[in-house]
Amino acid sequence: MSPPPEPTTIRAAIAALRTDATAWIEASATAATAGTSAAGLTLDATRLSAAADMTGLLRVYSELQSAVAALLSEAGRCTAATGLALHQAADAYENDERNAVHAMFRAW
Repeated sequence: MSPPPEPTTIRAAIAALRTDATAWIEASATAATAGTSAAGLTLDATRLSAAADMTGLLRVYSELQSAVAALLSEAGRCTAATGLALHQAADAYENDERNAVHAMFRAW
């Protein structure tokens, strides 16, 4: 069995989890903002052309615009959930480590 990691190694790993969590949460805000922006990028025949409407280009654009906006919004939710999960994992590791240290001191 290998020896337990040094306390500095454990602290560094927990800090890295928190750093990663923050990066995921920041990415979620960026994706959510992009989703909101994409949702507002609508076009109609007056902005494009009557030919675009007659050929179905406006319908295709609208479907694509809606899909992209939905994907970006979902990306925002998923990356936020990942960030939260990483924060929770860091909290759990920190709590486990604290409990293990207390248990070790009680054993002495």
